[in-house]
Amino acid sequence: MRDFVARLHGRLRYGLAMQEILDRLARRGLTFYPYVVYQERADARLGPVSAPSSIQARQLTEQDVVQLAGMPERPRSETDIRERLARGNIGVGAFDKDSIIAYTWCDLDKLSGFGRGSVLRRLESDEACLADSYTLPAWRGRGIVLFLRSEVYGAMKAKGRYRLYSVCMYFNRSVRRLKVKVGAREVQLRLSIGLFGRFKRDLLLKHYPREGRVDPV
Repeated sequence: MRDFVARLHGRLRYGLAMQEILDRLARRGLTFYPYVVYQERADARLGPVSAPSSIQARQLTEQDVVQLAGMPERPRSETDIRERLARGNIGVGAFDKDSIIAYTWCDLDKLSGFGRGSVLRRLESDEACLADSYTLPAWRGRGIVLFLRSEVYGAMKAKGRYRLYSVCMYFNRSVRRLKVKVGAREVQLRLSIGLFGRFKRDLLLKHYPREGRVDPV
């Protein structure tokens, strides 16, 4: 009960009351998740970026699999992580000494929508999809997110991937504020629908106005 109250308090704090309702429906087999597709540039300037002096960043390798899988706040199976590496996904992690505290995965092959197995399209040779990002709660608000984003930009530029895409739940105000900080622009508003595991659709609701070249999604 205490864990539930803490989780609910955190969601209300970050404007996720509606998200809590949608998650409850999803647990009953009814999925209605509105989300936004963003685009940002790997050559964008983030301004001053700082993190505690003990923090270092590097690309994730096979040697990090056990630690990634064992993160108590966000466990993953070792098999899934190894498969991600085998597919050519690039992971960048932030470490406090030898302990991972944050990571971002970059998919160089496909632009994923919301939900497992949702693929909007294949990526071009200068594109990447920031498919999964996470920071341990104890390290949030300490500059780790922007620090890691800067490192991700460097890793993607080295691969020639300058157009970066990501998705964010529509009601997650804290993450959407971060998107503004890194200069990301809204590309599309979409809706992921699922009914009892037997019906699934991903619908385009809106194209946001854009300037310059139109980048297909």
